[in-house]
Amino acid sequence: MANILDKIIADKKAEVELRKSQVSLEQLKEEVGSLPKCRNFYKAVTRANNRG
Repeated sequence: MANILDKIIADKKAEVELRKSQVSLEQLKEEVGSLPKCRNFYKAVTRANNRG
């Protein structure tokens, strides 16, 4: 019997393959391109906290 991590990996690989068949790379690129600009994580966590 495979351990639980092997089962999780196998399940995720199957899930990724299913998703790849449902959404094309071009469609995924279009969706990502239309998202709002990401916040600067480093700046967000290093600036002074002015909330007290």
